[in-house]
Amino acid sequence: MDIKRVALIGNPNSGKTTLFNALTGSTQQTGNWPGVTVEKKSGKLLKYQDIEVIDLPGTYSLGEYSEDELVAKRFLLYDRPEAVIDVIDSSNLKRNLYLTMLLLEMGENVILSVNMLDAARSRNAEVDVVKLSTLLNVPAVPTIAVKGKGIAELAEQTRNHMDRKCQSFRIDYGNEIEHHLCKFERLICQNELQLDDLEPRFLAIKMLENNHSILHRLREIGLTTEQEEDLEKDRAHIEGIFKEDIESVMIEKRYGFIEGIVKQVVNKTQGMDKEVGINRKINVSDAIDAVVLHRVLALPIFLLIMFLMFQITFTVGGLFTNLFELTLGKLSSVVSALVAQPLLNSFLVEGVLGGVGSILVFIPNIFLLFFVLSILEDSGYMARGAYLMDGFMRKIGLQGKSFIPMVTGFGCSVPAVMATRTLESKADRMITMMVLPFMSCGARLPVYVLFASIFFPNQEALVVISLYVIGIVVAVLMAKIFRLTIFRGKNTPFVMELPPYRIPTLRGVMIHMWDRGGEFLKKAGTLIFAVVILIWVLSNLPYGVAYASQDSYIGRIGQALSVLFRPLGFGTWEATTALIFGIVAKEVVVAALGTVYASQGTLTEAIGLLWTPLSAYSFMLMTLLYTPCIATLAAIRKETKSIWWMFFSMGYTFAVAWLFSFVFYQIGSRLSFWLGLLG
Repeated sequence: MDIKRVALIGNPNSGKTTLFNALTGSTQQTGNWPGVTVEKKSGKLLKYQDIEVIDLPGTYSLGEYSEDELVAKRFLLYDRPEAVIDVIDSSNLKRNLYLTMLLLEMGENVILSVNMLDAARSRNAEVDVVKLSTLLNVPAVPTIAVKGKGIAELAEQTRNHMDRKCQSFRIDYGNEIEHHLCKFERLICQNELQLDDLEPRFLAIKMLENNHSILHRLREIGLTTEQEEDLEKDRAHIEGIFKEDIESVMIEKRYGFIEGIVKQVVNKTQGMDKEVGINRKINVSDAIDAVVLHRVLALPIFLLIMFLMFQITFTVGGLFTNLFELTLGKLSSVVSALVAQPLLNSFLVEGVLGGVGSILVFIPNIFLLFFVLSILEDSGYMARGAYLMDGFMRKIGLQGKSFIPMVTGFGCSVPAVMATRTLESKADRMITMMVLPFMSCGARLPVYVLFASIFFPNQEALVVISLYVIGIVVAVLMAKIFRLTIFRGKNTPFVMELPPYRIPTLRGVMIHMWDRGGEFLKKAGTLIFAVVILIWVLSNLPYGVAYASQDSYIGRIGQALSVLFRPLGFGTWEATTALIFGIVAKEVVVAALGTVYASQGTLTEAIGLLWTPLSAYSFMLMTLLYTPCIATLAAIRKETKSIWWMFFSMGYTFAVAWLFSFVFYQIGSRLSFWLGLLG
C-alpha cells in the first residue's frame, strides 16, 4: 500500500496536539526525530489507513533559531509531504497566519484547520472561514478540536486534496524589493539552480533573507562566489534604504498582508473593542487605522491628504517654476542676441528652449509630487488609500486586485500593464489593461500644471484632483461595461496589504523620488528632445514659410485634423499637433505647444491669450483620457500577444476622451451663454 504523508503544523497553544489526537486516535507512534531530542509523533488519518499524519513541533516560524523550527523546516523542505494541515487559533488570527504565509510561499499544499472558534466567539469575534478559504485559495475547515467538532470534515478535505496542484502564492513586497526578487528569480532559472520542486520565487526570497540552509544547498548545485557577492550588494542596498535588516522588512510586509486578511474575515461584534482595549495595549498602527479607516472619516481624510499633496506641489513648486520660467526667458533673450544665424537662432530659441525648456520648467512640481508620494507610500498610508478604493470597487462588482496595477498607473502605465500578470483570470487581466490608460500618469502632470496655473491660479490643487478622480471614475465605468459585455465572468476577492506604519527615511524617500523623477529627465533629454527637433523641422518646412504658420508642414497636418476637435473647444492646428505628438509621450504635449507657440512670446502668455478656462479644461480632459503613449501600447501588445487589442485600446480610449470632452464643453458653453443672459 502506497502511504501518503500529511504534516500537521501550527503555533504552540493553537490546539494542534488535541487535533492530532482526534485525527489519529489509537494509531499513534512516538519516537525522536533523527539527530535531535525533539519528540516525533505519527499516526494514521482516521479511516484513511493509506495516509500518515506526522505531527511537527509547534512553531511560530520556519527560521533557524530553535530546534523546533529546524525540525519543521527540514521535514517540509527535504521530505516534501503530499499535504500540510495548518492549525490556526482563530482567536489570535493575526499571529497564527504568519506561519500560513510561510507555508504558502514555500509552495506547500495547505489545508487550514481554523481551530478554537469558540474562543474567538468568547471575544465577540466571528471568523468567516469561507472567505478566508477564498482569499488564500486553500481549503479551510472550521474546527473546535476539544469538542471533536469538524474533525471528520477536516479528514475528508485532507483526503480529497492530497493531490491538489498548488496555485502560485505571492505577497507584494513593494517595488524596491520586488525588483531584486525578480533579478534573483532570473538568476535561478537561467543557471538551473532549482531545488526539488521549490518555486524560484521562494528560493529568491530565502536568498534575499540570507537563509543559510537554502544558500548552502544552492552552493552545492552551482551558486558561485561572484553571484553571492552580487547578492550581498543587493542586500546592503535595500537595508540602506529601509534602515533595517532585510528579514525585518520582509516580516513587516507579511504582517501587512495578514492585516488585510484579518480586516476582511474577522467580524467584530459590539463590545469587543472595549474588551480588547481593556485587556491589551492597542499598537500604534491599530490606533491610527481606527481613525484613517473609520467608516465615516476615512474618505474625507483621504481626499484631504490628496488635496494637501497637490497644494504643496503647486504652492512650493510654483515658486521654483516661476524662477525657472524667468531664467528660461532671459536665456532665450541672450541666445537671440548672441546667435546671428537665423536658422540656428530659431533652432535654439524656438526648438530647444521653447520645446524642451517648456517641459523642464515643471521639474520642481514633478519632483515635489514624487517626494510627497514617496513619503505616503513609505509610511504605509497609500496602502490604506488603495484599501479604501478596493472596498468601493468591489461594491460595484469589479476585481479588487486590479486596483494594484491601477495604483501603479499613477506613476507610469507601462509597469502597470506589466503588473496585470498577477491577476489569475484572463478576463480580469484584459479589463484592467483596457482601463489602465485612464489612470493619470505622471507624464500628464506638466499639462495640468501649465493650464491650471494659467486659468485657475487659486484652485490648481482642486482642478488637478478633479482630473485624477475623473480618470478613476471613467476607468471604473468602462471596467463595469467590459465586465457586462466583452469580458464576462465572476469577480475574485483578494487581500490588500496593510503594512504597519513607519517613519520614512529621508534617504529612502529621496531615492524613490529620484528613481521616478530621473526617468522624466532621461525622457526629456532623449525622446522628447528628438520629437521637439522633428516638430521644429516640420514648422520650418517647406523652405521660406513663416515659422510655425498654417502654411508649414506642421500647420497643414494640424489644420487637416483640427476639425475633429472644434466641437471640443480647441480646434486650432496648434492644439491638434500637440495631441498628435502626445501619443509618442504625454510630456510632449507641452513641448509641442512650447515649440509652435515660441514665436508668440512665452508659452504661458500665448496660451493665456488664445485659450479660455472652458477650452483649457476640455483640453486637459482630452489629455487625461485619450490614446495612451507608444510605450504603453507596446506593453499592451506584448501582454495580450495581439496587435488587435493594441489597436482597440488606441481607438476606444480616443472615442471615450472625445465624448467626455465634447459633453463637458458643449454643456459648459450653453451654461455660460445662459448665465451671460441672466447676468
